[in-house]
Amino acid sequence: MKKIIGCCLLLLQLLITIGSPVTLAEQKQIKVIVNGQELTAEQSPFIYEGTTLVPLRSIFEEMDISLSWEEKTRKIIGTTKNTKIELQVGNKTATINGQRIAIEVPPMIVDGTTMVPLRFISEATAKNISWDQIDGVVQITSGIEFHTETSYFARDSFDPLNLSKQYGVPAPVIYEENGYTYVLWSRDDSNGGTSYKYTEFFVSIAKNEEWLVKGKSILKVNKATHNMKIILNNSILIRDYEGIQRVKINEHGDVILDETIVENQRPGTLLQRLDQEILLPVQSESGPRFIFGDKNSLRMYKLENPKEFEGILDNHRILTTSPNKYSLFTYNQKTHNLMLIEGISIKQLNVANGEVIFDENGQDKVIKPAKQSLSPPSYYDGRIYYVYQDSDKRLKITSIDLDMNVSTTPTNYVPTERKRIILTQIGDEFRLWNTAEFDRRPSLQQVTLMKNKGQ
Repeated sequence: MKKIIGCCLLLLQLLITIGSPVTLAEQKQIKVIVNGQELTAEQSPFIYEGTTLVPLRSIFEEMDISLSWEEKTRKIIGTTKNTKIELQVGNKTATINGQRIAIEVPPMIVDGTTMVPLRFISEATAKNISWDQIDGVVQITSGIEFHTETSYFARDSFDPLNLSKQYGVPAPVIYEENGYTYVLWSRDDSNGGTSYKYTEFFVSIAKNEEWLVKGKSILKVNKATHNMKIILNNSILIRDYEGIQRVKINEHGDVILDETIVENQRPGTLLQRLDQEILLPVQSESGPRFIFGDKNSLRMYKLENPKEFEGILDNHRILTTSPNKYSLFTYNQKTHNLMLIEGISIKQLNVANGEVIFDENGQDKVIKPAKQSLSPPSYYDGRIYYVYQDSDKRLKITSIDLDMNVSTTPTNYVPTERKRIILTQIGDEFRLWNTAEFDRRPSLQQVTLMKNKGQ
């Protein structure tokens, strides 16, 4: 009886080692290209039960992933700075940073080489994988990967007079252009009184991780007479008696424009009516815009040429009823759809006919591209971006184009602690900012992720 059991175990071990009958000679040769270089491996990839299997060690070593093997448990462990990957021969469950994931086909050993599903390589390494079935070519390219980390940006505070949070913790807006980083924020001030009567705006500007301007006061306005204010890129828009005032700052922190760009359409309007108006920032492919008006008359203006504007219809008064609940607005000029982003929920308003975009059940069509987000939504080059942390602790970046198409790209970056992130993007770089303290003053921390140019 013991001999029979022993023979069965031996047969099972052989099946796990070579798989079930796989006629490799009859299969078309499959090539693996890693970042433009053809991979040389002792065992060529093959298709098993409809799943493409690839050599684990050759690919991981090409990606600079350290590998170790536990003979007793037949476990393979791959490690990088931010990731620990564990899998076991014959086991359909693997772990990435302790998070269990299912594998379509368990790892198997063929002629001494451990073979794993191609899809697992993508999940484990945050790489981009493409499979050309006609030519039999697997392309593996870098996704969005960790590049640099700056613990304390410029080794100095951007708000140097704010000692030990005596003015609170600023919530800055970060804007980047032509190699300059603009950090803008506002602070309510009592001007020596007991209640906050004024709002003061500040800017700090850096280049090459060096502060050129630190905590410079730009303007101070009376809250009673200027009760609508927004920061849009490197400009501040304010509603006053005359209309919309624009204050624009250059890379030296100097005010280069301070003028009324939209005149009051109702001369003599009293301030008690201003609470019925809205002033909203809008991003679009043709440049920044803003919406200004009331429930009876709304217009969307181009920031750089306010004489170019278009009327907005809002039949259900979505914009004027509760505009502050939306954190970002983007505009698709081709479809006339205004995207309204509230947290991780996105819906659309067609400003040409005034109707919300509805689903097949006649309800507001709402998409939620991410379960959660560490960052408020950001806009870059026609897409909205969110950053969130997945169950395997690595960050993922979700983007939504102006037609509401969603795509998610994993990164190989694992933050050391969970903090609110401000996301900016310049070309192929994603920059993750969060506030910290340096010498008991507000400062910034920055992590840069690089996107593969082929994406």
